[in-house]
Amino acid sequence: MGRLLSICIRIIFFYSFLSFLVPIGSMKATGIGLIMVICTLMIKSLKNQNFPFLIFSLFIISYCIVPLGYLFGTSNHIIDHVTFVETHSTVFVTSQCLLLFLSSFLMVARFDIPPCCRKQKSLMSISNSNGYIISVIIAILCIILGVSGENIFEAGGYGQGTNERSSLYEYGIIFISLSLIYSKTHAQRNLVYLLCICFILKDLIYGGRVSSVMLILAVFMLNFLNKFSFKQVLIAVACGYVFFQFWGYFRSEASSSGFDIKEADGNAQFVIYASMRVHYLIENGILNLSNRIYSFFCFLASSVIPSSYLPDIANLSSYKTSEYYSGGGGLVSSFFYCWGWMPGVVVIAVWIGKVINKFFHTKSIYWKFYSLLLIVTTPRWFAYYPSQIFKYAVYGVLAFYLINKLSKSPIHQ
Repeated sequence: MGRLLSICIRIIFFYSFLSFLVPIGSMKATGIGLIMVICTLMIKSLKNQNFPFLIFSLFIISYCIVPLGYLFGTSNHIIDHVTFVETHSTVFVTSQCLLLFLSSFLMVARFDIPPCCRKQKSLMSISNSNGYIISVIIAILCIILGVSGENIFEAGGYGQGTNERSSLYEYGIIFISLSLIYSKTHAQRNLVYLLCICFILKDLIYGGRVSSVMLILAVFMLNFLNKFSFKQVLIAVACGYVFFQFWGYFRSEASSSGFDIKEADGNAQFVIYASMRVHYLIENGILNLSNRIYSFFCFLASSVIPSSYLPDIANLSSYKTSEYYSGGGGLVSSFFYCWGWMPGVVVIAVWIGKVINKFFHTKSIYWKFYSLLLIVTTPRWFAYYPSQIFKYAVYGVLAFYLINKLSKSPIHQ
């Protein structure tokens, strides 16, 4: 079975790569490839009980399913009310990029888990009391200062009132995670769990969901990964999915007097649309060669320079949205195709696969932490914008390193 899956992965990879070079590709073959990729990811994750890859697999399912109706010729429209960039070509290339990304990812992914990792109560633990204090203080500041204004009950629903949410709030996840890594006593861990509850409650009350999911994943992977059976984990994931779906309905019409459930927007559909928009801009010369190169360097610069100081092209998800509508977001595969063509898609997929591998297959505490942050931010970099790969996760590792140095406490893992 394992050999058969490996052969399938290689066939899918070479098909998705060659289909860009010679006219052998077809809509249905691309659709079959996406189905095979997601099935392979799920089967290997479940067979090896590999939770990080299971998270990745569950999250990407909807983005693989959305284009299938078009690819198999059973649907004329992906998004009924915004379709001007939806052409045979943009749907096909968007799907091909996604298939190439996922098949490249599968080529390097290691689903096996070392026996020693299955026995550890905590996969990341460092004795550093000063680091614990510093991390807790910064985490509290992030929670207090990261979000302010009207909550969903005061405003009468998500997006109805005025509130300010800065990136500082999600950076709180980094320092809560570090607090947990540094905590050595029950009292210290209980304080961190209290911070987690405060973070999640505030996030939900102010209309958020993704930040809460990211924090829950981080805490689970740091401290509870080997404390429950894989079956219990699957049940918890299912219950969590139902709750956050419900909250998505609730927040749309929440008020002090109650709420009404309305039809929810299809997030995956709009992400696929936003990706098609990028390919549409490329095909029509709006994103020409010089613009694409310039955009890439601006994207790299955005890791160290605030976006307000950079040109609009630094963020392709919002570039020219007044002329070519998009609600934001887009698949990582489409952005890296814009910046690096096929090799760009392959390189970023291989990099992400190798980084995620390091959660179980490295002795470096810094690489392991980088892997953790990349895994928990999958909802951000995969479908919104890939800056978390080089900004959020790298900043997290730098913070980890600096706290260890400034606290002047030796590392004992």
